[in-house]
Amino acid sequence: MLIELKPINTKSILDCSDEEIATHNRENEEILGRIGSIPNYQCLMVCKYQDVLNNNQKMEMRHQFLADVYEVEEIFGLYNGIDLFIDEDNYLCMMIYGDSYTYEEESCIVTLSVTILPFDENRNFIDLSAVLLNSGGLKIAEEQFTPKAKMN
Repeated sequence: MLIELKPINTKSILDCSDEEIATHNRENEEILGRIGSIPNYQCLMVCKYQDVLNNNQKMEMRHQFLADVYEVEEIFGLYNGIDLFIDEDNYLCMMIYGDSYTYEEESCIVTLSVTILPFDENRNFIDLSAVLLNSGGLKIAEEQFTPKAKMN
């Protein structure tokens, strides 16, 4: 099942010329800079490789803080750009690009999607989309995970 992603960037880093890369990076700094105006919530980072050579790796979930979005390139060791998206549940999704490689005579790029699910002290997931899009404030996310059963 594919998740629908709405781009926040005006243009993907993959489509930028050398001259446009600086503009793209400033755009990311501006968008992510809005996170600095809200509490540094704990968050779940859901990480999954998307490229053909690595997409068979298991999904990884990491417990981080929201401010760690500024360090995702360093956290994952991928340094060739980031595109920002809002997913269908209004969570921030970052596509982080790494090295290029050739697979079966096709050019590919290591691509890691990192979906950021911040949560408050009551473990309610927070919808940051309005803050990121500069169109409003925080709210409790419409989709919440509910426990299936209690553990003994």
